[in-house]
Amino acid sequence: MCNEDGTSLILDLGTLIKYTNATNNKNIQAMFDFGLELWLPIDKNEHALTVTVINLVASPIGAATYAIVQMILLTMMTFPAIHFQVLCFRVKQLKGTMGQQTITDMLKNYIKQQKFLIKFTNTLNSAVRYVILMQFILLSLNVATVAVNATKAENTTEGVFWVLYIFILTIQTFSLSYTANNIMEKSYLVADALYQSEWYEFDENAKKLVRLMMMQAQRPLVLTIGPFNPLTTQTGLKIMNVAYSYVTLMTNVQ
Repeated sequence: MCNEDGTSLILDLGTLIKYTNATNNKNIQAMFDFGLELWLPIDKNEHALTVTVINLVASPIGAATYAIVQMILLTMMTFPAIHFQVLCFRVKQLKGTMGQQTITDMLKNYIKQQKFLIKFTNTLNSAVRYVILMQFILLSLNVATVAVNATKAENTTEGVFWVLYIFILTIQTFSLSYTANNIMEKSYLVADALYQSEWYEFDENAKKLVRLMMMQAQRPLVLTIGPFNPLTTQTGLKIMNVAYSYVTLMTNVQ
């Protein structure tokens, strides 16, 4: 799982501690809780130290790869939000004293920028919506599973370990949902920015361009989770609610 790669260093640290304790107790277990599980053509019991070292070396590679992919995705999601914010700032600066021709030319340029950002966001959504769907499925499963494990912690150290893991998964969940939600909010703010400008001093041609920009700003510009709902901050909260419900159910069953 890609999310496990992102936390593999923490998981493997726990594995190393377990291995050390098991070695001291002369009781090496066949299974190890590695964040990045590898298949090796050797017996894990007989070569426990070798398996542990190989996984500890491979984990940073997996973690680095996952971090790079996440950074690229978040950067592409941040790009339209930032440019919409810049566009809003520029629109607010439109003054009637600039001259009607200047205002008209500037509005035409802003409309081109707005159309580009809309096209970019829609293209981005088409490219990554199923990636986001898979990401949130894995996040939901991981959060629920880790939360259940946290309730079964046998000591304080293990409890802190699982709580830290949940914290990392929570950051991953809300970093995506917040960034996607920011695109929607910033795109809507273009209409507010136009209203805050001195639009009432524009000529009819400029006012038509203002209305065109406002109409484009009214369309919901969102990233979706696959073919389903838009990705917003509420999505992250829903994942946490589902995880909490799952933990409650498993606790009651036990």
